[in-house]
Amino acid sequence: MSNYLLIGSQIDEYQESINTYRKKLFLRLLKQCYRYTTLKIPTTHPQKSITYMGMAIVNLALAYRLTGQEDYLQEAKRWMASICKYEKWGNAHLVDVDLSASWVLIGLALGFDWLSKDLDVDTTTLIVSKLILQGQKMYDFKEKNFGSSWTIKYWQNHNWINHTAMYIAGQSLIKNTTFSDANIWIKDAQQNFAEVFAGLADDGSDYEGAVYWRYGVFWLFIFNEVAYQLGDTNYYCNSGFLRNTFYYRLYQSNGDLQSQVGFGDCHDRQSSHSIAMYYLIAKRYNDGYAQNIGNLVSSKFLYHEAYESKIKPGILPEAAFEFLFYDKTVIPKHVVSLPLSRNFPDLGLVYIRSSWQKDALIYTTKCSAPGGNKQWKMLQQLKHQGLDALGLDHHHPDNNSFVLLANNSFLAVDEGYDRSATVGDHKLCANL
Repeated sequence: MSNYLLIGSQIDEYQESINTYRKKLFLRLLKQCYRYTTLKIPTTHPQKSITYMGMAIVNLALAYRLTGQEDYLQEAKRWMASICKYEKWGNAHLVDVDLSASWVLIGLALGFDWLSKDLDVDTTTLIVSKLILQGQKMYDFKEKNFGSSWTIKYWQNHNWINHTAMYIAGQSLIKNTTFSDANIWIKDAQQNFAEVFAGLADDGSDYEGAVYWRYGVFWLFIFNEVAYQLGDTNYYCNSGFLRNTFYYRLYQSNGDLQSQVGFGDCHDRQSSHSIAMYYLIAKRYNDGYAQNIGNLVSSKFLYHEAYESKIKPGILPEAAFEFLFYDKTVIPKHVVSLPLSRNFPDLGLVYIRSSWQKDALIYTTKCSAPGGNKQWKMLQQLKHQGLDALGLDHHHPDNNSFVLLANNSFLAVDEGYDRSATVGDHKLCANL
């Protein structure tokens, strides 16, 4: 029986569920795949993010694995061949060695693992060569530049996504080829994430804000899920962050639970939910509240979330992960049985609401060391070792500020992300 990355050996169970309890998720996956069939793939690298290309492969590959329909295999091959022919991945800062390259590397690696037995020799050769080339570029950059850029910014999303890409690409190559050097990438990613998880806030808070929480923390879970299924590492057991981070997002919600209050680097108010992440949290922690919010976003918020998002590729390409992570045995629990307030001491974040109704009065404030108390202490320890791991690009100087909402509207609000802002701009809030 085949054992695929993220899918494991459960493909028969997944196939059996497409007409029963995963039917809605299956139809969403197919709808997402239809979008890809209507797109003309640029023959040269577009002047925009290519992150969606990696996720196109993931969705198409899963659709083929579930249905066996040749059209999905051919469409996946079209996307895989197209991106393999791009000389470089990414079109701006840190070409080949940052986010665009990582999203595509993850998608290509998963697609190759899921489809390797159904690919012809020429396609296999093309994909393997590209995986090795791009993975090696990422690793070489890490080695050459260790101590700068994202290489040791342990609590920032670039570090998480780029190391997840090296890890998954490495595991895909080890499983399906004779390229043993990929073990070096795997070991490097493992060492990196040991530092990352050691410094993550036990209360689940993320200084980058709810929007980047969806974008970056998602890949912490993907790394850990792959590692867990392979019997590699398991941070589910001892990471307070993974266990509690759903509640950080929940207690940054506006009255309607759809939009969020905006602490940290939030480019918009609407794009900070991840159904897939909620379902995975629900599955691994038997968390009915996460299951309930995942269902709510899926049924009511999905397309509004997708079209309002300023950070690409957005929520729609997560369809494959939603399908894989949903666990029907988790009984949804409504948030009305949760406390109306929650304190996140690491980030100095307090959130209070008058009820769980849409018209609730909500007050929230934050004040902590930059990025949170735990990682700030670790940053100072690393600094004494000669390593500058400070990476607060998505931190906002909103300490001592507060947000007040009622009837789903803002009554008092921080100005939001502004690179010219300083903590001193919040003196009025601090003195109130």
